[in-house]
Amino acid sequence: MTPAPNLYDSRIRLRPPQPSDGPFFIELYGDKEVMRHIPPFNTRLTPEDALKRLQVLLNHWKLRNYGMFVVEDRKSGEPMGYCGLRYLKEVDAIELGSIFGKRSWGRGIGPDAAKLCMEYAKEALDVESMVSLTRPENNRSQKVLERLGFEHCPELDDTYHGCNHLFYLIHF
Repeated sequence: MTPAPNLYDSRIRLRPPQPSDGPFFIELYGDKEVMRHIPPFNTRLTPEDALKRLQVLLNHWKLRNYGMFVVEDRKSGEPMGYCGLRYLKEVDAIELGSIFGKRSWGRGIGPDAAKLCMEYAKEALDVESMVSLTRPENNRSQKVLERLGFEHCPELDDTYHGCNHLFYLIHF
């Protein structure tokens, strides 16, 4: 198994999650505004449920040797959210996904993290295409995906992760 990488640009560092990230995940999932587009929608998760979601991310890394990265401010080390890759069994593809806290909103952190993850998938994992899902009401996410080069595939819009999503695809 290859050691999990750290990815960098001038403003952010992406690193695999660790069990010690629990307090950050509790804060992130405990914010009703952050949860606006995340199931169960507009509901703060309990600390126990937030830690279960962190465990899912940790397990994905162990199983697949890739996954979601914690996105940190490169100068302060403060976690701002997570972005990365996960296997989407419904379509047998790697999915790009993210969740960010309010402190990072409007600063271009999400698109920058997504670009780093896409480069990593292309170069290190030899991925030829990637998918991404977003809620129909999440116009911001849709615009970001389109700027990154993803195309909406309406014929594949469906129920993913237990709720309706729009399906986006990019070929490298």
